[in-house]
Amino acid sequence: MSHSVLFVAVSSSVGGGNRSLLSILERLDRALIAPVVVCPSHGRLTELLDAINVEWHVVRRATAFSKFKPFGLLREVAQYASIIRRRRIDLVHANDLTAWMGASIAARLCRTLATCHVRCDTSHEYLSYLSKWCPRPALLIANSEAMRSHMDGKFTDVGWRGRCTALPNAVDTERFTPPSGRSFDNHDRPMNILFASNLAPCKGPDVFLRIAARIRSAGVAAAFQIAGEDLDSARQYESELRELSRQLQLQDCVSFLGFRDDMPEVYRSADVLVWPARKFLHAGRTGQSIGYPRTIIEAMASGVSVVASDLDGVSEAISDEETGMLIPDGDEAAFAEAVVRLARDEALRNALAKTGRHRVVHEFSLERHVREFERTLSSLLVAT
Repeated sequence: MSHSVLFVAVSSSVGGGNRSLLSILERLDRALIAPVVVCPSHGRLTELLDAINVEWHVVRRATAFSKFKPFGLLREVAQYASIIRRRRIDLVHANDLTAWMGASIAARLCRTLATCHVRCDTSHEYLSYLSKWCPRPALLIANSEAMRSHMDGKFTDVGWRGRCTALPNAVDTERFTPPSGRSFDNHDRPMNILFASNLAPCKGPDVFLRIAARIRSAGVAAAFQIAGEDLDSARQYESELRELSRQLQLQDCVSFLGFRDDMPEVYRSADVLVWPARKFLHAGRTGQSIGYPRTIIEAMASGVSVVASDLDGVSEAISDEETGMLIPDGDEAAFAEAVVRLARDEALRNALAKTGRHRVVHEFSLERHVREFERTLSSLLVAT
């Protein structure tokens, strides 16, 4: 028997959370789960949903934490409720806690189960706000064991104890593959060093540029690529990064690739991925980076050596000096030293690439991830 599930996306851009959602939707057994997606606007997400033949609707969100608009919330909830009733939805799944308010209230009004993904750290203040105004989730699904562990105390404090399970991020290891015959001979070409993420301060693209300057100063011939877009329509942060590149005299070796829908090819052209995310950037609501991003396991699956900030949860994917290299966050000199070491040690690069790929294939299979997600939702639905 097929159950209809309404997935509520936070945005219509294609960052890590929506890429994870798309991966699940593309591989769901539709004899078990019939997906319907709600997006806040038209955009890249809706285009990709069309490509995989998933029904979608636009509902503009009005529940930003800092700009609560009661009439907008009523309109949002009414639109969700209309879709739930019209499409006979059996379960509502918010793709992030920031989508929980409107989605959960509509689900409660329609007497429908509601679950939520937990993809990033959330402040106690925001959780208290949600718990005051929203129904409790039937289940919370964290994207790493570290995220589940970190958030468990916060959930307990707001009355959501025992409602969180972990389902680690995963990657399609048949799509993200190493290139055949990769050559690491840097006498013939510059080493290709990649940063891949949406351009946000917490991801550390500015740190990447300063690391790049240190690597050049060490005499390593390298090209640096930044794959990702500034999700702010004004693109102010991207402008600041381009200016920083000029100040560091990196214009001749840094390329801003923007959004790419061919990331497997981008990874295959890279020798090293540098992920210099910050542990603490803002006080309060933003908090710290927990877990590991899809970028890391996509690069590992693609046979790319990874040098990453040693943040909570990253060690679930990377064992230092075995499947990658872990560096204290913010230590730009140590990041640069690690990359220089990889540039000069072909055997180490090859070993990290091989063992990294092996770990992802055996522990972060997308097929297994999707089947576990199906079982998790189906067990809730069968129990009601």
